[in-house]
Amino acid sequence: MLVWLFNMLGSVLRGTGNMTGPALAMLFVLLSYLAWMSVAFDPTAEPVAALRADAVALLVAYSVGVVAVVLMLLRRGQVVRLRVPRASDIEVAIRVLRQGLIAGTQTVFTVAYSLTATALMATLGKAWLAGYGVAVRLELLLVPVIFGIGGSLIALVGARVGAGQRAQAVALAWRGAWLTMALLSLIGLVLAGWPQLWCAPVSSGPAVAETCAQALRTLGPFYGWFGLGLCLYFASQGLNTLIWPVLGAVLRFVIVAVAFAAGLGAAGEAGPSLIWIAVAMTSYGVFVAAALWLGPWRIRTESPEVRT
Repeated sequence: MLVWLFNMLGSVLRGTGNMTGPALAMLFVLLSYLAWMSVAFDPTAEPVAALRADAVALLVAYSVGVVAVVLMLLRRGQVVRLRVPRASDIEVAIRVLRQGLIAGTQTVFTVAYSLTATALMATLGKAWLAGYGVAVRLELLLVPVIFGIGGSLIALVGARVGAGQRAQAVALAWRGAWLTMALLSLIGLVLAGWPQLWCAPVSSGPAVAETCAQALRTLGPFYGWFGLGLCLYFASQGLNTLIWPVLGAVLRFVIVAVAFAAGLGAAGEAGPSLIWIAVAMTSYGVFVAAALWLGPWRIRTESPEVRT
């Protein structure tokens, strides 16, 4: 609940155009976590005790973060202020939940995809399970990079749509999406060429580092498509076109689920499984971009807004 509340309140601040506040609050979370763990963590303790200390540190850190964001929202002069809800707010809540349920579906299928892809690699043995897990941590760390652009697009695109400038909003969304794709493609290609830059420092042994490196050599060149699809998901929140990124997430999950059901990992070779994961990643970005380009984001030349 604390993690959810922190992110929800941070989204409220970002919606007003305040990007600095949520970033500072996240810094408070990080520093609080490190401070607590430096005192509470005992590397010689039993694994259960160590995990318990980590869990408590996480809760303490997000408690600090929630307090920080609430104080920011209570400041004098804040555009959006917290107040006691009224009965008339139920209509607004329903509209928010309707959009949120669509966005939440994307999250559900993203988690389902991650679990299925991990299960697929686990059939190859412990070394591959650990190595792929290390490689996926890089993919997860790229999400904040995407969010840095995509989170800004939610506010910028939404403001233009609200002002009746839909063509400009769509153009801005595409620029942000292509920038994200270029940035993640560069990161992915660098780490595909030199995977040990990531795998060696964070792996538990040579076998895990090697399987991690093999995973990045295959998946790294396709990270740009993942970034493109996810950035378009953020921009779609401002343009009310979320259904297409959600369907892209469903497609990505289905491709990996088919590979898992077909027992690709049973042969003991990682290549086919990694190729299917790369195909799923690429299909996600291609499908979302094509669906938006040919569908709701298609701006016709005869539009008076475009001529203006």
